[in-house]
Amino acid sequence: MRIGVDFRPVLFSRTGIARYVAELVKGLGALGALDLDLRLHGDAWSRELDPVRAARIVRLGRAKLYRRRIPGRLQRLLGPLGRTVDRRLDVELFHHTDLAIPPVGGVPTVVTLHDLAFEIDPSFHEPAFRRDVAPRVRAVVDRASRVITPSAETARRLGEFYGVERDRIAVVPHAADHMLAPEDAADEEEVRRLLAAVGVRAPFVLSVGTIEPRKNHLRLLRAFERFAARRPHGLVLVGRWGWLCEDVRAALAPLVAAGRVVHLEALDDRFLPGLYDAAELSVYPSLYEGFGLPVLEAMARGCPVVTTEGGALAEVAGGAAVACDGRSEEALEAALACVADDPSLRRSLAAKGRARAAEFSWRRSAAAHLDVYREVVRRSAGG
Repeated sequence: MRIGVDFRPVLFSRTGIARYVAELVKGLGALGALDLDLRLHGDAWSRELDPVRAARIVRLGRAKLYRRRIPGRLQRLLGPLGRTVDRRLDVELFHHTDLAIPPVGGVPTVVTLHDLAFEIDPSFHEPAFRRDVAPRVRAVVDRASRVITPSAETARRLGEFYGVERDRIAVVPHAADHMLAPEDAADEEEVRRLLAAVGVRAPFVLSVGTIEPRKNHLRLLRAFERFAARRPHGLVLVGRWGWLCEDVRAALAPLVAAGRVVHLEALDDRFLPGLYDAAELSVYPSLYEGFGLPVLEAMARGCPVVTTEGGALAEVAGGAAVACDGRSEEALEAALACVADDPSLRRSLAAKGRARAAEFSWRRSAAAHLDVYREVVRRSAGG
């Protein structure tokens, strides 16, 4: 069974989607399925962020990476001429893992749709993004034999916006067991030196996520100012700059200058487990998520979580986090104070969070993906 997977998120980003694709490939390799021949699509003009890490993931996935430097626009132009990705990889099925859709011709497809944020609220993205992405996503969803979503929330939205029948959707949650004992994790001393170098002292609140409108950093910063006026806490933001974030830049600058907030824009993932361990609590104030991996990652490390009721966040947290109205600065401040001021609540959230995170597994996720692949290939072969 020759399966093609779009591996480009792993090569060129550090987002939650990149984590999903990396863990999927490693998980498929760990299953040891004798009928699986995994072929990874990596064509793009850009150079890899971390070739060594990518090569390790390919090796653990027992896969072959097809990688050539070719502009994405040229790739899309070659598709109608028959130079499609499935022909280049010689596969029986191709799995689209991201919104950047490479051209696929005569084989069945599976697509993972992480969320429909661009349909739900126009303010989350620039208008040009929605005009470009929405038609392409609808087209690939219409063509796909199966659609994989990480949550029941995204499955419900697929029916609402695109009319996708529930029996075409496979809900396969992500996981966070990669946070439990990562081989390359920074040790406690490395994390201590990092925090000292950027001027962070305990106690502090940790927030992880790309800075973009949906992640709600502006309200978080305003809520934190009031919260910190009566408390010694700092705030550590981990995440790259995204789009439509000039208001966050303006609000962040004086807080950084005052020494109350630190922004780590290009932090290596190997520091995340130790940062969650060192933080008194974490906050993920996103207005909408199709899953919300940082919430599960924090819980896996036993870091108490404050989050919102946006999209799938309550579904993922499963009652193991303090949730509030993300559109209210007052509610965010109150939730932070509730957790920061109550040691017994923090201990309870830590225990509940670990237990909740343990219910998710990348191995089970990979096995569910493999079941989808087998079903689609069997049906396409008339079986």
